[in-house]
Amino acid sequence: MGFIGTTEVVPFHKASRSVFGYIQIRFRLHPRPPAPSVSAFHPIRLRRNCLLSLQRLTMIPASPSSPAKLPHELAADSSTILAGGGDARLHKHADYQRVYKATRKQFSASMSWFLASRAVSGALSVTSGPRVGLTVGKVLGKAHERNLIKRRLREVVRHAIHELPEDVDLILHPKRMVMTMDFAKLEAEVLRIFRQAAGQIRQGKQAGARAAAHQTRSIP
Repeated sequence: MGFIGTTEVVPFHKASRSVFGYIQIRFRLHPRPPAPSVSAFHPIRLRRNCLLSLQRLTMIPASPSSPAKLPHELAADSSTILAGGGDARLHKHADYQRVYKATRKQFSASMSWFLASRAVSGALSVTSGPRVGLTVGKVLGKAHERNLIKRRLREVVRHAIHELPEDVDLILHPKRMVMTMDFAKLEAEVLRIFRQAAGQIRQGKQAGARAAAHQTRSIP
């Protein structure tokens, strides 16, 4: 058991003067009270243990920015999981650079975006479905503001990604206004971008098919 020291400054009156002329310092030692023990069945510790168990069962990495999710929240995120066990996000720096080099920047009201077909650019991926990447730079604000922008966009992309064709990579560069704009307007804008991207991919495939057919006819 340890001790806690306390210091008291006690002024006292001097008999020959009418002011507080001197001070007296007292130092006392008090026994340190024992630390309260937290039972394993304490509500806070019990909830933490339950969340850790869910993380181990569902193989979700624990991180401060992505807290543990309950089963009903996992079901809501199932639309981001594609066939073959891959997800719908761009992760590698090389994939981002490939998309930037294969296309030109296109603009929307609150963001710019890049689109590239993996079949045309020669990308190797175990994911057969579309992938979407987000680039939110420090110029858009502090960390909590950038995280809010990314959370809003991920939720919108999760509901609209079915509009993109397979073997497509798309990168979104949001503006700061995404953080405060109406969520319905943000959904409509991302949906419009995805449909426009799907139209461009279809046009590219049709143009390639016509060129191949013309080349076949020109061969004697």
